[in-house]
Amino acid sequence: MDRHHGPPHLASAPVYDAEAQSVSVTVIPPAPAGQEVGLLLSGRRPGSSAVRVSGRAPASTGPLVFDVSGVAAGVYLTQVEVMVDGRPLSSLLTEENGRYVGPLVTIKAK
Repeated sequence: MDRHHGPPHLASAPVYDAEAQSVSVTVIPPAPAGQEVGLLLSGRRPGSSAVRVSGRAPASTGPLVFDVSGVAAGVYLTQVEVMVDGRPLSSLLTEENGRYVGPLVTIKAK
C-alpha cells in the first residue's frame, strides 16, 4: 500500500470468531506483509470508549486477523488502520442521518 491509494476500504463486514476470540477483516488494497495494522473498535453508547488492537499484516493477501480476547462484549463500530509512511490511514465509517452506523461487529461474552 502506498500513499496514492488513500485509506483502506473494508471488502466485507468484519467477522467475529467466538472460538478463536478474533475479528477478521479484509481490506482493499491489501496491506503489505508485515505492515503494522490496527483494529479500532468504538462503542456505540454515549461515553463509551474506543479500543485499538494492534497487529501485523499476514504474509498472504488473506484477511487481517485481530485477537480481541481482552475486549468487552458489545457491538462496536469498526475501522481498520494501516500505517503508511509512519502515519495511520483509517477505513471510513458509514454515516446515515448524521450518525455513524457501520461497519459493525458484535463481540460476545466468553
